[in-house]
Amino acid sequence: MIAKKGFWYAQMLGSLIGWAIVIAGFIRPYGKGFRKIWLVMAPIWLAHPLEVPAAALKIGRGKGLSLPVIIAKTTAFGFTWWLPLKKGVFTR
Repeated sequence: MIAKKGFWYAQMLGSLIGWAIVIAGFIRPYGKGFRKIWLVMAPIWLAHPLEVPAAALKIGRGKGLSLPVIIAKTTAFGFTWWLPLKKGVFTR
């Protein structure tokens, strides 16, 4: 299952939905329940750029990708982008 692109694309979609929730929480905080979820999600999503030097940079450079592409994709998708790249599921 984790060797299939569809699995990783679904995970990447989940990451984008997470970003939408985090951004929505900054723009317009909703009720108390949403706030609790947001307080858990925001630090996780905002930490995505920390994955660049930790893992994504080496993997992305090894595949011949530029630094801006590595930073953008890691920030947007986190490990759901660079892990399948490392495993050969994605080529770029």
